[in-house]
Amino acid sequence: MSRTSRSDFNGELARREKRLAYLLLLPTFILILAIVLLPLFANFWISFKPVKLGDLRPPSLIIKEALRGAITSPGDIFKIEYRFRNSSVKYPLTEASLRDTLPDGFLVTILDPACEIISEEGGRTIFCTLGDLDAKARGKLVVEAVLEEPMLVNKDILKASKPETLF
Repeated sequence: MSRTSRSDFNGELARREKRLAYLLLLPTFILILAIVLLPLFANFWISFKPVKLGDLRPPSLIIKEALRGAITSPGDIFKIEYRFRNSSVKYPLTEASLRDTLPDGFLVTILDPACEIISEEGGRTIFCTLGDLDAKARGKLVVEAVLEEPMLVNKDILKASKPETLF
């Protein structure tokens, strides 16, 4: 039996078959490289790109209600303060407003110009139009009132109704 040397397989047909074999294997090599390299590139991209919690959270209107003054006897003057802020550092809020239910037992004497009181069945509602709020915008609304019936109003009753935000 005679041995064939490598030089016997260097003909034109052998070169064509070799090129065809590499071309048929090329999609496999590209796929394997993509499976390995794309996650590696993504990992490095994420590690250098600053991602903050603010990027993940949608903008919202945060409202804190506070009662200033004593509510013990009829004729006491007190204030209801609504402090609001836009939670987003990037995005504005359009047509922001708040709504809160007010209990009976006091008379509103001074109302913030952005607010109005709506009498409905079952109580009074204060509705304040804040308008467009820029990113990181803050503000305060003050409602001054005089106590008429101490039994109907206390801090717990005022805090029981959470202000509702609309935007």
